[in-house]
Amino acid sequence: RHIREYDILGRWGGEEFMIVMRYATAEETYLKARFLRREIARMEVSGVAKITASFGVTTLHPADATQSLLKRVDEALYQAKHSGRNCVVQYSFQRDPV
Repeated sequence: RHIREYDILGRWGGEEFMIVMRYATAEETYLKARFLRREIARMEVSGVAKITASFGVTTLHPADATQSLLKRVDEALYQAKHSGRNCVVQYSFQRDPV
């Protein structure tokens, strides 16, 4: 309901899920993650105090290998979880020093 019909949603680990958003910019993916985090926080589940979600976001570049993409998104998610949870962290590409 909140993702496009050609996006892919799947379980990635025990409590981790992944959304692959084709044809989306870095800004669009970040904004979608923020929207989903807020929607999840609004959910009410009987017997559960509060549901939260942490998101790691990155962008696939033409020269990327799958492993480098997964490493980046894992790093972003790790940062989100270790900076208080219930937030969105977008992977920041840093240039190597010249």
